[in-house]
Amino acid sequence: MAIGSFKNAKVSGATTTGTSLYTVPSGKESVVHSIYVTNRYNLEDLYVNITISDGVDEFYVAYLYPVQANLGATWERPINLQADEVLKVTASRADSIDVVASVLEFTP
Repeated sequence: MAIGSFKNAKVSGATTTGTSLYTVPSGKESVVHSIYVTNRYNLEDLYVNITISDGVDEFYVAYLYPVQANLGATWERPINLQADEVLKVTASRADSIDVVASVLEFTP
């Protein structure tokens, strides 16, 4: 029987070079239920890339995902992650994007 707990992974001011949002602990698996992205820069629309890194390669979940000025965007599609995989966010403008991911982390 799997034992799980819900967690929020958070980043304030994502970078343009990639910010680790959540890393699956060793021996665990996770399901990302949703990702909430907020654009705090009020002068223009911004974009984010959401990727999964397996330690060798990065795989795009979302590429140039639009986030309107002063508004948020929501990614509500489950993403399954294995042990040691890293969920990353890259913003089109540094220090202007906040991200919160709702994650179910469990021991298989």
